[in-house]
Amino acid sequence: METKSNTFRKYLKRHGRENQFFITSYIGIDLIQPNQERPENLSTTWHPKDIDNSKRESKLFIQKASLAYSVSTFESFFDDFFLNEVNQLIPEELSFLDTICGNGTKKSIYKKLELLIDNFSDLKSKEYFLVKSAIFWRNDLIHGTREKFDSEIKADLRRYAQDFEKSYSGLDINEFINHYDTNKVPSFKETLSLMTGLRNFSAQVDKYFMEKISVERYVGFILKQRLDLGMKVVKTNPEKQHTFWNNIISTYVGLSERDLTEFQKTQLGINLYEVTSNEDLLELVSAY
Repeated sequence: METKSNTFRKYLKRHGRENQFFITSYIGIDLIQPNQERPENLSTTWHPKDIDNSKRESKLFIQKASLAYSVSTFESFFDDFFLNEVNQLIPEELSFLDTICGNGTKKSIYKKLELLIDNFSDLKSKEYFLVKSAIFWRNDLIHGTREKFDSEIKADLRRYAQDFEKSYSGLDINEFINHYDTNKVPSFKETLSLMTGLRNFSAQVDKYFMEKISVERYVGFILKQRLDLGMKVVKTNPEKQHTFWNNIISTYVGLSERDLTEFQKTQLGINLYEVTSNEDLLELVSAY
């Protein structure tokens, strides 16, 4: 199935424009002029002694805050996707979840990531190494827990140097490594690349596991969730009933055009368009 998971679609909707917000903030700081007064609608005190220094420090703050926020939202996606979707749909793939969440303990996102790669090595893409770097850098900037870039991760990053330069708007991976080694805040471009890498890797993870799930099973799973959340099936004429179900599938399942066509040929797809009550729907999806 090529459809994106509900978890990933929500993640993109909430966080897919963060690069734009980051750039806008940067531009806004650049536009502050010497001796500029605060906007009248801001009820606060603002009298920087050195405006140029304040602008530099503000940019560093935005870089650190944006990276920390992006790593946190990635972790939320990771937990929600595996625990609430993949574990429900293909639990046989996820024996490593017991290791992550066993005995009521919560492991760090870095340990979760490493367990994922240990079990699913196909996900060891160039983005994986950016995600690993983002977590290291976040931990250093926010928590002061500094992990070294060992020779192995440096070699892995450099192996993709040309790909990073091409795919991430000229990212220089040697400068990237040097900035981390010298305990610097990631640059403007590096921060953007790390934020983008987190979302790109999330997309790869989502695609990898969603391809293992049949469209019929996923639609049934989502429809059961909607029933639990109080969805009401309204009986109406056949044309409106068909439109009703198309809207439900489009809004809550988000099937791609190809998957929607495939779904409409399945037994669930054929039967669903005849459903006119919650009772009928519950009976239909109970097997999924």
